[in-house]
Amino acid sequence: MSRVRTILLMAAGAFATTTLAAQDMSDTLAASIARERLISVETAWGRYDLADPRLDGGELSYAKRFAKSWRTPDSIPSPFPMTGVFRIQRRSGDQRLLFAVAGGLLAGVGSAVASEGRNTGETIGIGLLFSVLGAGGGWLIGSSISRWETMYQRPGPP
Repeated sequence: MSRVRTILLMAAGAFATTTLAAQDMSDTLAASIARERLISVETAWGRYDLADPRLDGGELSYAKRFAKSWRTPDSIPSPFPMTGVFRIQRRSGDQRLLFAVAGGLLAGVGSAVASEGRNTGETIGIGLLFSVLGAGGGWLIGSSISRWETMYQRPGPP
């Protein structure tokens, strides 16, 4: 009888440890989500951007939902149960610097090639002007392209 009791106590201890670890992860995830103004989620009901998200009691609530896919089922739960959420991502930056450098280089080289035959001072001036304009255009384009970092992922259909 004591062997059965020992096995039951060990199983209960393992379950309690697993439950506490899951609770700690859930609390950490809830705090991370609460700090974000916008997250991207992949759910059983489609892909969405959620504004002002909150994770509470196994449900992901939000102030506003924006669909990112054409597939929109007839009934979408609000809030989303976490059992139907497969991935949560947050914005981790944008592509401004990369596009500014690329735009500046392309515009500068293009203007230098186009102003062939002019004197050196004009070519440098035109090249600099177009480099600045290209960098500004690249900066604007790059600011609209977001990078996303995965905060939560579990196996399942994306």
